[in-house]
Amino acid sequence: MHTFIFNDPGSGRGQAAAEYMMLAGFSLLLALIFAGQIQLQLELLEAHSAARTGASEGAFTDTIAVYPGVTFDEYQSLKPELLEPSSVRVVRVELIEDGYSSTYGRRKFRLRAWLSGPPMKPSLRESISDRVNFCIRRSISRTFGTENLTNTYHNPAFSDHYVFTTSEAIWV
Repeated sequence: MHTFIFNDPGSGRGQAAAEYMMLAGFSLLLALIFAGQIQLQLELLEAHSAARTGASEGAFTDTIAVYPGVTFDEYQSLKPELLEPSSVRVVRVELIEDGYSSTYGRRKFRLRAWLSGPPMKPSLRESISDRVNFCIRRSISRTFGTENLTNTYHNPAFSDHYVFTTSEAIWV
């Protein structure tokens, strides 16, 4: 039995290095694409977390809150229950994608709080819902330092790459 070994010094030289460079370049490109997508997802998670924090703040706000004079006068004369400790509980905060907003040049998301609490007049629920929504938007604006991009009511609220609005809360 004979074994033949072909040793052609000119064949295959540099091929492994070229294949490695192509593989390394392709891997780097994929890593950069995935890193960008991961960064956007983390931003969305951070905004959602800020929204939940804001919702909790809005639900538990009572006499310790600082209200604008008009709001405080309204609460004091027409809705004094809103100045007392509340047993309203945030069940969840839903994040709904509304697509791309050409107005703001960003993807738009709508946040909706699900609240639970004792029976109360619809006007009180509406006021609590408004307060929760305001606190959601304000929390997002503060988290991303974008208070200068929005109005007094933080409507809409902005993160670095997204825009957020709120819907009327759902009571369960």
